[in-house]
Amino acid sequence: MLYHYTSFENCLKIIQSNQLLFGLLKNMNDINELYRPIFYNGIDDQLEEQLKTLINSYQQLSFSSDSKQKGFDIPAMWGHYAEKGNGACIIFDKVKLMELFKSQNFFYNKVIYKKEFSSAIIRNKKVNKATRPFSKREILNIFYKKTIDWAYEQEYRVLVYSPDKEERFKLYLEDSIVAVVLHNAPDIKNEETIFSSSNFEKLSSIFPSSKILQYAMFIDEKVLYNQAGEAIWSSQGLNELNFDF
Repeated sequence: MLYHYTSFENCLKIIQSNQLLFGLLKNMNDINELYRPIFYNGIDDQLEEQLKTLINSYQQLSFSSDSKQKGFDIPAMWGHYAEKGNGACIIFDKVKLMELFKSQNFFYNKVIYKKEFSSAIIRNKKVNKATRPFSKREILNIFYKKTIDWAYEQEYRVLVYSPDKEERFKLYLEDSIVAVVLHNAPDIKNEETIFSSSNFEKLSSIFPSSKILQYAMFIDEKVLYNQAGEAIWSSQGLNELNFDF
């Protein structure tokens, strides 16, 4: 599976449109990806600006993957990207997504986390090759390495080259959405479940209620529930997910 954290309103838009919008690199929140020193031999200022334009011609989609934790079981992601727990985590069938990635020639790979790495871009080529598209090796070095403090994201990144950067690229999802996980909502009390919230009511009007799950946290356990109150995953032993809805 792959997992995408988002606000609740964006979740509704994704479900209704059945598509995801790629993000612009200028909106990234890692300063190493926003501010890249460029080193070169024999490139004038004009070509350096062209190289910066080339970098910004790439757009990306970010998912979480299963690693040390299940992709939906990352509290920091709920806090940072899903409205402090009031948003959603959309679960995707990874195999089906990868078929979509392949059919559109997207670049996709897990992000590698390192204690130290340089975000610099070095080009020692001749001037007339200074702004050529990035090679596979360069893409992995530039876009798929982050410092270890980001490792909690367990990121799986999809990249597309889109020179018309004013228009965000779209990924049409077909039948790849497996489930939607909700954690909290502004209108429920502590003793209530997500299934009594207005968010569940809104989502279930456009998405099968049987595929809406609740991620709940207790003193020493985290659990994934379905609407019937059945635990389909638990951090205390029930580790194999069954999405046979």
